[in-house]
Amino acid sequence: MGIDYSFDVYVHRRDAGRLLAAVAALCDTSHGERRTTVALPDGTTVDLPATYGFKAGRTVELAEVVAGRDRSSFDMVLCFPQDDVLRRYRDDSTDVDVTSATSGQSRVFLASPAVRQTFATVALSVGAPLCLLDVEERFDIVVTVSDQPVSIEIPVRACCGTRGRPRMRRTRNY
Repeated sequence: MGIDYSFDVYVHRRDAGRLLAAVAALCDTSHGERRTTVALPDGTTVDLPATYGFKAGRTVELAEVVAGRDRSSFDMVLCFPQDDVLRRYRDDSTDVDVTSATSGQSRVFLASPAVRQTFATVALSVGAPLCLLDVEERFDIVVTVSDQPVSIEIPVRACCGTRGRPRMRRTRNY
């Protein structure tokens, strides 16, 4: 959603456990129930304060994670030391990103006037200058801007196929 920068850290296989342990040390551990055990090729394990594929309390093989066959990823909250850039970002704005957990839920986000109205109401009630529905296209759908609702409803014909399932619109909707 928007730009999606990331860090890729390449390590020797023998150092994978050390890397995971270092990342785990950065994690917010206030969500104690969010734990995933990673089994390393050498038979050792690392406990991460994270979910994998939105599920916790299980063991995943590092080789399977790296292979990416199930397209899952780790979900964790990293804590960084404060610096001027982080302080300015924190003080200037906050982007609350509510992401669906499944493709089916994404389709509901797109097609449901009730879901869109709920987010519009929340955004307007707190004076948010902008609320967007990111549909992973070259555009976003503007839900609210400058204290005004913009796009609350999408007619079912416009977003749904013949079997009533939502499909992506290629036109701008703002």
